[in-house]
Amino acid sequence: MRLLHDQEKWEREMNINYHVHTPLCHHAAGTMETYVKTAIAMGLSEICFLDHLTLNKPDDSNSMSLDDVPHYFAEGKALGKQYQNVISVKIGLEVDYDPSASPVINELISQFSFDVIGGSVHFLGDCNIVSHRSVWCHGEGDPDEIYSQYYDALLAMLDEDYVDVICHFDLVKKFSRKSRQTFADKIHSVLLKIKATHRVVEVNTSGYDHPVAEAYPSASILRQCRKLDIPITLGSDAHRPEELKRGYNRAQKLIADAGYDELTVFTNRKPQRRPLI
Repeated sequence: MRLLHDQEKWEREMNINYHVHTPLCHHAAGTMETYVKTAIAMGLSEICFLDHLTLNKPDDSNSMSLDDVPHYFAEGKALGKQYQNVISVKIGLEVDYDPSASPVINELISQFSFDVIGGSVHFLGDCNIVSHRSVWCHGEGDPDEIYSQYYDALLAMLDEDYVDVICHFDLVKKFSRKSRQTFADKIHSVLLKIKATHRVVEVNTSGYDHPVAEAYPSASILRQCRKLDIPITLGSDAHRPEELKRGYNRAQKLIADAGYDELTVFTNRKPQRRPLI
């Protein structure tokens, strides 16, 4: 009975999702309120909208615009108030790393009381590492070079003060293109900097639906995070309401096997660790 009680409590406390998109990014479906209502029906206790903000890219079709941000923020806050007795609704941004855009991003963030800012690397120069239309997806590019550039970009992204959470840590593996090298030293350097700068790593379950067929980060990287006592949060990278809990059963084992017994949530960009058991 004790084990059953702990299992039920673990599942209940895992019921957060800190990575939810909206149609403003032009590749997601469902209104913000539909996501909230679906989250309630699924038994989630807290969700955070974390929609894309990508600046200075030749193809900006997969991001909201700067002009969209005030409406996005206002709707998220309104939904939070409307459903406050049923579910906690948070609002944040997933910002693509681009040092040339830093002044604009910092100025924008200063104007709104976001709950959390996620940092992501989707582009390495002109190489889009996440698009199914990209040359990277279709076999071009040297994996060792791309992986090396990716982890260099993650390390540099941590110099940006606005980053609270590192989204989908090892996203470069999405299309299951393997590098010859392990890049263990670079990964360790990134993790040490995450630890030193008090950032949070996201466990992102969308990878279970991608060609790589595993979460971000991998089990081995997540174990390294645990050894360094780096806090984690959880998100499904939902682009449709039905994806709000995708991969959560598998993530439960991943997180437990790594030795974690708590997740991190945010309010006004202040992290709080929440026990799982």
